[in-house]
Amino acid sequence: MIGERLRQTRASMFHPTDWLDRVFEIGIIAKGLNGVAEVIGGLLLLFASPGRIKALAGEVTQGELSEDPHDVIATYLLHTTNGLTGDAVLFGAIYAALTIFVVPPLAASRVNSFGVPETATASAG
Repeated sequence: MIGERLRQTRASMFHPTDWLDRVFEIGIIAKGLNGVAEVIGGLLLLFASPGRIKALAGEVTQGELSEDPHDVIATYLLHTTNGLTGDAVLFGAIYAALTIFVVPPLAASRVNSFGVPETATASAG
């Protein structure tokens, strides 16, 4: 039973036929890797308080800001972490966890990026 289901899943996977399909496939793979990174980051956010995130950002940027007090990335990072609240961290964690659910349906070519089955969009066009 599991073997049959695996064969059906492989048969329904996206198979690129030209260069544009390959670019799409690379984009889906990149989205999947980004989703995994976001899930890991989201899980870390669940265990970190906004104060700890601010302290970590200060530690990471301290050396760079001592060399160049106007460093754009370091000052942006500090500015962003200063605005963090508990609710913002929770939202980031939940958003990151939900991102990973977008990739498998896209990779399987069952739904488009809006969650609408392809058969519905094909019949509308």
